Amino acid sequence: MNENELKDKLNEYRTVMDGKKKELNEILSEVRIHQKEINTLRTLRDQGNDDCKALSIEAKKMREKRDELNGEISALKAQRKKLNESIKLMSGSIKDNKEKRDELNRNARGTDSSLLTRYEKDLETLINKDIPLEKEIKLFNTIFKLVDRVEAAKEATAFHKKILSAYDEIKALDDKADKISANIRALADESEKYHLKAIGIYSKVDEIRKSADESHAKLLEKYKLVSPLRDRLTAIKKEMDDLGENMSPYLGEMDKIRVGRDSEKKAQLAADAKEKLKTSKRISFDDLRAIMDDDAPSVTEISKDAPVVDVSSSDSDDASTKR
Repeated sequence: MNENELKDKLNEYRTVMDGKKKELNEILSEVRIHQKEINTLRTLRDQGNDDCKALSIEAKKMREKRDELNGEISALKAQRKKLNESIKLMSGSIKDNKEKRDELNRNARGTDSSLLTRYEKDLETLINKDIPLEKEIKLFNTIFKLVDRVEAAKEATAFHKKILSAYDEIKALDDKADKISANIRALADESEKYHLKAIGIYSKVDEIRKSADESHAKLLEKYKLVSPLRDRLTAIKKEMDDLGENMSPYLGEMDKIRVGRDSEKKAQLAADAKEKLKTSKRISFDDLRAIMDDDAPSVTEISKDAPVVDVSSSDSDDASTKR
């Protein structure tokens, strides 16, 4: 191929190469836009996930504190249950004692003090007073009955004291149970606060996680858009490399032509300088350089009759400095 044909071929390749470069730059510009959005979405997603993690740790602490309080409440409820069981048992005992006391009171038909007073009075009458035999017998029988009634009254009084004592114990147990109930309510209120805080945090976590998931979904969509663009970039770079390889032989031929042309030009300059040397006996440094660069005989072979060299770079300037 001649030089013009080579130039036409290379221009064709360069036109295609320029089109590839233009397409490459357009895709790179589009990828940069997507990449900026990807970085923003990734930051939003990662920040959301970090916030969710931190909030979940905080919610876990709230839940643990709530569970700790609930454990204390359970222990207090167990104590209260035992107290209530004791109260129930004592209430049953009071009921039994009341029944026995009431039965004894029915038998005694009076208090032990009133019955003792009557007993002593009747005994005094029986011992110290003259009364008819019939009345004496009747009084004697009454005294014996009074003895039984006094004993019944004393037993009734004893049961009554037991009942009062049991009531005092129940009241003490009730007071303890009330205090425990008050503690349970206070702990329950505190537990509820931690529970509500945990719920509030988990609600916020759900909200942030939803937003992070949305960012992640958008991020995946962006990856789907960018992936074929990156594949196209790889393909274009491969196509440009192939074009470069295809251009290489033509560029080599052009270099050879350019080198040949430069060599011919240098040879012509050297020939002209030699001719000038023969005719004018003076040459410039540029002419000397052309002769030295040429493959012709070295400067030592130049005519010994021409030792003078004009320092001017001009070939025909008589006004230049001579020596």
